[in-house]
Amino acid sequence: MKPFEAPKKRYVERGIDLNWTILCVGVLLLAGAARARAQGSLTPPGAPAPVMKSLDQIEARTPIAAADLPISITAPGSYYLTESISFGAANTNAIFIDADGVTIDLNGCTLGGPGFAVGSSGTGILGSATASSIAISNGTLRNWRASGIIIANNCTVDRIRAENNGIHGIEATGGANVTNCVASNNGSIGILLSSGTMSGCTADGNGLIGISLNEASAINCSAKSNGNSTVSAAGISATDSTLSNCTTTLNNGMGMICVNRVTVDHSQVSNNTFDGITGGDDNTIKDCTVLDNSDDGIDLNSGNRIVGNAVNGHDSGTISSFPGFGIRVDGMFNQIQNNTASRNTIGITVLGSENMVIQNTVFGTTLPITIDSFNHRGFVTTNPGLTFSISNPWANFSIN
Repeated sequence: MKPFEAPKKRYVERGIDLNWTILCVGVLLLAGAARARAQGSLTPPGAPAPVMKSLDQIEARTPIAAADLPISITAPGSYYLTESISFGAANTNAIFIDADGVTIDLNGCTLGGPGFAVGSSGTGILGSATASSIAISNGTLRNWRASGIIIANNCTVDRIRAENNGIHGIEATGGANVTNCVASNNGSIGILLSSGTMSGCTADGNGLIGISLNEASAINCSAKSNGNSTVSAAGISATDSTLSNCTTTLNNGMGMICVNRVTVDHSQVSNNTFDGITGGDDNTIKDCTVLDNSDDGIDLNSGNRIVGNAVNGHDSGTISSFPGFGIRVDGMFNQIQNNTASRNTIGITVLGSENMVIQNTVFGTTLPITIDSFNHRGFVTTNPGLTFSISNPWANFSIN
């Protein structure tokens, strides 16, 4: 019988298994270290550098505070108010601009003067006669003895309130663009625009005229409660201009004064103290509603086109020698066509000669259509009945 021997093979096999395990663990540790080195440092690199420009880098702006006034701006650039200001010096302009390309942002603030009736002059922002391309926006000008703003030469006025100034609220000439402004309770004219465009503006409570236009256009504007109860007062007064989609109402004077060569379309003129629309020569009034004015609806002279309007409710005649004309012309070469007139004392009256009156309809008036000799008109058909046919395409109708 052989002596007992330990099972060496098993120990050997266990030794091989242990060595293999140690080798695998080492490989894994080396691989993890290599991967960690490939990912870089875990320490944060610090705060990120700015990638956007500041406002001053885009457009450097110069602040204007109360202590800076009065100020003369002689270099182009962008300026802004830092605070609302009440400027107390009489006969002094707060900001005078004598450079092209100046932008002033009122920054929602008010630039106030010493008072409506203090001194004899003084304007909030005044541009020199030669300065051009000025832009003023976003704030209020009030209580200046002269005007809130006076600028010229291709300038822009946007989102400005001009109120309680002694003469005009905003005066802009020479190709200006006036948008989304309000002018109220100024001594003479709310907004005076000569050669330029206006849109989305309102004038109310101004002493003489709400909006005055010369060689300009106005779109979507309104004038209310302006005037001093004289025949020169009006919601809107215009020469060589165009008005579209405008409203003028409750003015203490005329609704609109169309001096000469004015086109008014798709507008409403109502409840004014005197005439709705009055004026001179070569005007075009089309597709408007003229309603319940205290004197005449439309009253013009020569060379006018009065087409497609509704003219209603003129029956008191506060200033005319005859009460309440719907449409009245006194001159030559007027075209009165396709209008509707109702509830006027006299529907349509044509004085003068060589005028054309066709395709109009007059309802419920004492005298529907009166025309002087030597004028031209379509035949007037009175109360044509429920069913009718007319062979004359130019006929006028009177229905009572």
